[in-house]
Amino acid sequence: MTQAQQDAVTAAQQKFFACAAANVAAQNAAAAAASALADAQKNATIVVPQQCKDLLNAATDAFYKAQANQQTVIQAAQQAQAALSQAQVDLNKAITESLQTDAVESVKPSAPIM
Repeated sequence: MTQAQQDAVTAAQQKFFACAAANVAAQNAAAAAASALADAQKNATIVVPQQCKDLLNAATDAFYKAQANQQTVIQAAQQAQAALSQAQVDLNKAITESLQTDAVESVKPSAPIM
């Protein structure tokens, strides 16, 4: 075999190995792309919808808790208003009774008022 033939064989082998390496790199890139696609599909079809569902559930729970708390506050305010109204009635009744019995007028201060 001549030197030119050996050089041609060597060049062909180098091209073959370069092509084989490029083929392996392309296969690895294709596998990585397929994995990325699978992950993206999983995110789009499973992960993100579940996250949205969880967020919606949390927001719904917070809404109902706030609504229940609002009802509790309204009831407490209504009870306080009723107690205030009853206290006003009791005060008016006490004033009226004390005026009818002259209890207020008959009380003399024990110490001089300045």
